[in-house]
Amino acid sequence: MDKQQDFLKLLADLYHNWNGEIPDRIVRAADSDNQYKVRNGWLNKISLILQLAKQKGYLDVQSITDFEAFQASYSKRIKQSPLTTREDIDKADAAVLSAMRCLEARLPVYDIDARDVAGN
Repeated sequence: MDKQQDFLKLLADLYHNWNGEIPDRIVRAADSDNQYKVRNGWLNKISLILQLAKQKGYLDVQSITDFEAFQASYSKRIKQSPLTTREDIDKADAAVLSAMRCLEARLPVYDIDARDVAGN
């Protein structure tokens, strides 16, 4: 994974396709319906992807600040309780959204005329 677009796709999946509700049960990786943002696996994926994007220089100052604020908050909270909170999810979502906006802004814009595509 080395293209900004790859990072954007992974982050978009984590942001849009994982359930942000907090169920009344512990969600485990082996569960058939396991794509909940309360899972530590979701939070760890975000941390890994954002850390790699930061190392590759894909993130701007604001995205890095948002990512580091999420990491600091989550690292502090996880020592107090193993259960993910609404605040954890909200901060992680904010960091992901910030990074997605940064990556989208850096992707090349293609100016395609519809007539060119249609062969006119």
